[in-house]
Amino acid sequence: MNKLLKNKRGDIPVMILVIGVFAICTLAIISFSFVGNKTTKGFYESIESMEEMNSLIQKYYFYEEIDEENRDKFLNVKEGYIEVIKEIDGEKIIEIRYPLS
Repeated sequence: MNKLLKNKRGDIPVMILVIGVFAICTLAIISFSFVGNKTTKGFYESIESMEEMNSLIQKYYFYEEIDEENRDKFLNVKEGYIEVIKEIDGEKIIEIRYPLS
């Protein structure tokens, strides 16, 4: 028992190290939980947006033989870009722009 209590100087830095590691791990878990809630809200919408953008790009190049004015009206082309915008609760979550030139 006396051997365990002999080295009192080494106990303080080890205790500070353990408390510091515990605090850092706790902060990391809390920050991941907050960020995870925000990103999952728009995750599935982003996948749908990318699928929608890919289909619009394929349609654009498929209808390349058609008159440009009709094609642009049909695919909602604005200023040389195809746009896909997703909103949740009135807040713009995702905006994808694909340049056509």
